[in-house]
Amino acid sequence: MRYAQYLSLTLIMLILLACGGGGSSELTNNPVPQPVPDPANQITFSDPVLSNVVINKLRFSGATKLGASNSGIYKLVNDQWTLQSSNAWMVFDVAIVSASHFVASIQINNTFQLAQSTDAGNTWEFITHDFGGPTVTPGLSNEKVQAIVYEPQTGILYASGYSVLASSNDEGRTWQKLSGTWQGLARGAAALTVNSANQSVWFGGQGAIENPILQEYSSASNTTQSHNDAVSALLPIPSTIEGIVIHPDSSDVVFAAGEGGIIKTENNGETWTGVLLDNGYRFYYSLIIDPSNTSTMYTAGWSKDISTTQPLVLELTNDGGQTWEAFTHPDSTLFGGVRSMQSEVNENDEFALYFALQNGGIVQVSITD
Repeated sequence: MRYAQYLSLTLIMLILLACGGGGSSELTNNPVPQPVPDPANQITFSDPVLSNVVINKLRFSGATKLGASNSGIYKLVNDQWTLQSSNAWMVFDVAIVSASHFVASIQINNTFQLAQSTDAGNTWEFITHDFGGPTVTPGLSNEKVQAIVYEPQTGILYASGYSVLASSNDEGRTWQKLSGTWQGLARGAAALTVNSANQSVWFGGQGAIENPILQEYSSASNTTQSHNDAVSALLPIPSTIEGIVIHPDSSDVVFAAGEGGIIKTENNGETWTGVLLDNGYRFYYSLIIDPSNTSTMYTAGWSKDISTTQPLVLELTNDGGQTWEAFTHPDSTLFGGVRSMQSEVNENDEFALYFALQNGGIVQVSITD
């Protein structure tokens, strides 16, 4: 009985359709609704701040955000970048030991120095040290500390020079050479990263003949593994390594960024592949991995030109580096090459990037779902 009712209802509906049921004498060919894709992340660029200040390194640790610049050390306080040292300092890098203790590599009066603050940057004092080797007058080292980082698990400061890696157990006063030579013939190792899980320290830069340098020092075996040949096979010559990033999910996955692109190893240096290669010698100083989804990564580069404007281009991958998408800052008058980058998850649970521009300024990029 129920089946007969359904059949009768179906026949009535067919008759109504054939007769133009519904008050219309013509049939309407409505398109079939398509599924609406999830909206992509919204990317918002800020205007540059500190446009007259060149930030050499951005260093973030927890709530502490510092910028080592060509005119002193800046700190982000209440959303404002404020000068925390003499503006006569050329600052190459700054290590965050704690929220109140910073150690900086600086140049002042034509000498390379180390300085520290133990009150969150309010006051500073020079450190009497021996970085550069035993023949150097303490406190007046003629070897620049290219990069300096603090390893909180061991309480050790690591620093790289022209071709040397050294460590300090006493907050930068005395230094032990771990790898390389003091006063070495090289252009410097400005890339320095501690891989705590593997008990190793990665450092890189450029050699004396403009060749890329990438090496890994093992504190467990007190040996150094060179990856120079692998890098040279993937990046152009001349080239340099500017940044090294350890994957948060696997300590055997290491990214190296430099002139000509970004490369990676998934087996702690046994083999290397290209992630983002650029035949135009574009510089890449680092890579940021999204902590909530490690397949999503961000970077930005610099085409080597300090006299001509160039766009600030954020490059994003959602598949671990297989494909990349570009987003450009709307201000076409920027000197938009990027020389340092950091990230945070802010109080609104938004993921934010900070880019230090090659000719001066810091741009914040907010990324929301």
